[in-house]
Amino acid sequence: MSIPENPLVLAITKRVRILLALSVLGAALPILASLLPKKQATLAWALDLAVHWQWVYVVLGVLCIIWLVGLGTFHLAAPAAALLTAGFFWTGSTAYSAGASQSNTLTVVTANLNADNQDTTALRTWADELSADIVVLEEVTPGVVSQLERWKAYPYQTIHAQVGLFGLAILSKHPLEDTQALEEFGQTLHVRTRVRWRDTEFALAAVHPMPPLNAEYHTRREELFHTESNWATGSNLPSIIAGDFNASPWSRAFRPFNNHGMRLATALKPTWPAVLPMIPIDHVITSGHWQVVRAGVGPRIGSDHRPAYAVLAQGTR
Repeated sequence: MSIPENPLVLAITKRVRILLALSVLGAALPILASLLPKKQATLAWALDLAVHWQWVYVVLGVLCIIWLVGLGTFHLAAPAAALLTAGFFWTGSTAYSAGASQSNTLTVVTANLNADNQDTTALRTWADELSADIVVLEEVTPGVVSQLERWKAYPYQTIHAQVGLFGLAILSKHPLEDTQALEEFGQTLHVRTRVRWRDTEFALAAVHPMPPLNAEYHTRREELFHTESNWATGSNLPSIIAGDFNASPWSRAFRPFNNHGMRLATALKPTWPAVLPMIPIDHVITSGHWQVVRAGVGPRIGSDHRPAYAVLAQGTR
């Protein structure tokens, strides 16, 4: 079927083809970035800035494909759809799904409070409704510490507030043991602990790396993920890493998790920006000991991020 010889239709179709080509190129960036050698740090950083927008590329690409299919130009639509799909699902492993009837579950929340937000009421209300077991918080400032300490449903707390963007806290209904707050040279604060849960224990790490504003921060972010995934799997315990990763699952930064057999529990649901989420950068990552009963994204809580959560059950590796 040929394109109608209508000047307006021809003009629109020309632009649709260009937009579709750009969308396919954007969708292919995770694949291209994965092929770059490590020494190409600057190029890898530049590509990484663009890979996070997969939802945008897919939505625009689908709209373009609909237009082309409507005109009968299937020879362009079919391969474009295949490439968009391949790029979108070019991510690390996702955690195994468990049956919804699981009774012994653990609910983990991660939430970036936003350093300018001094009111945790909305988050607390939602976490209570969710019956969260563990709440991992980022951008914890001294101004919210007294509020967090009044979260009586979470008697086990480790709060490391900082002026600025990199304070962390873990609030838990279950005992925390051997907690370490680490801030090695060149890295932001990260917290490690062991959680006593039912008749077992698991390792938990909270992270919030620098955003990849340049190639150096891009490299340091991946180094932090390598260090924490190495610690988690080296604990020989079921393990969880949660926080604001400042990286989407399509990023090269996720390679350390993949290499250590860790899986994404919070799927590909966007969390930022809060008004119209387009990029998933707040995550719960698990070792293979866990299965996902369900996962999702929470409401607006006064932050520029939306919180994410995963309901987990232990299974066989």
